[in-house]
Amino acid sequence: MTIPRSVADVLTTHTLFEVECIDRMYLNVYVPGLQYAPGLVAYVHQRGFPPE
Repeated sequence: MTIPRSVADVLTTHTLFEVECIDRMYLNVYVPGLQYAPGLVAYVHQRGFPPE
């Protein structure tokens, strides 16, 4: 009689995951205040860019 194996046991012996390097990573963020000129200008000034 054999004991049933779990999915993790099967995947451990039949799969290989290898990462050599991460070329690109994306992050999408929704910031409503930056969609309008006054909000964008305030953000840029906060970051230390000089005013126009």
